[in-house]
Amino acid sequence: MDGRNIKKATVILVMIVFMASFISVVDGEEEPNDSMDDPNVIGEGNTTGRLDSGSSYSSNDEDMFRVNIPVNSIVFFSLKKTDTGSGDIYLKTFGSDRESIYLSHYSSPSVDVAGEVTRGILVNHGPADHFFLIVTGRGEYSINIKYHDMDDPEDAPGSEESPMLVSEGKKLSGKVFKVTYDHQDYEDVDSFYINVASDCTVKATVKRTDDGDGTIYASLNDYSRYSSVDIKLDEKDESETTSVRIYNYGGNDESVYLDIWGEGEYEIIFEVNRGLESEVFLFSMIGAVLCISLMTTLLPVAIVIVMIIVIVKSTKKGDKKKKIGKRE
Repeated sequence: MDGRNIKKATVILVMIVFMASFISVVDGEEEPNDSMDDPNVIGEGNTTGRLDSGSSYSSNDEDMFRVNIPVNSIVFFSLKKTDTGSGDIYLKTFGSDRESIYLSHYSSPSVDVAGEVTRGILVNHGPADHFFLIVTGRGEYSINIKYHDMDDPEDAPGSEESPMLVSEGKKLSGKVFKVTYDHQDYEDVDSFYINVASDCTVKATVKRTDDGDGTIYASLNDYSRYSSVDIKLDEKDESETTSVRIYNYGGNDESVYLDIWGEGEYEIIFEVNRGLESEVFLFSMIGAVLCISLMTTLLPVAIVIVMIIVIVKSTKKGDKKKKIGKRE
């Protein structure tokens, strides 16, 4: 075999190994699989299993499965009780760091009736990874795994993660989507925020850039003030601007958040109008000018009035003295 053929064979072998890592290795559970060091490796598809000992509340048998996660993907997983026995079956999830992970898209962690299903969703915004499913209890079960490519490698952080800090005047683009599988709905949410340090009005403009059938929604929130305004975009090149007014009395930075969800591609830009300070200064200046104008206008009038009063009083005193002289 010459050098070229060796290279081709090597590439093909690497591709086969890579693809195999995301295909279920076993159709059914294989013992031993009682530790994270020796789990059954499963991928997309169904895997059946049986817990052979223990009561409905505890078990000496733990079945552990490692589930590979492709890059930028959503993993739908479920556990179904398949026997008619009285035992409960429990499902726990652990990350690749072997720490327990909390999944908000997760129903009850146990099933106790034949045909009952517990489901969950795991979202991976990064490189290829894996997580562990651990099944305990008593009875027979099946695990189902389904992958969905997000097709959005530059996806902004979601509402359940730390939002992305953006700069004033910087245009950003993104995409939101919905996925439904096995009675589970995943709705992508992109979250952004901007910090402001003074009294101002924060404006956010959202523009739709695709001609898809879905609708894009957006909400601008100053969570410390519990205010929000919604945007709804249906047509390509349609855009709307919404704003939140910030009254920063404490002098510390305030954060304003923009959440986007629905289906479609978009562009956003933040603007900050610091007109509140200018308005206060302008009103102050107008007030001062008015006061000075009034004082300048009224002062001569006041002087004339005072002089008239003095003259009138002086005249009255002179008249009284004349009257007194005539009587004498």
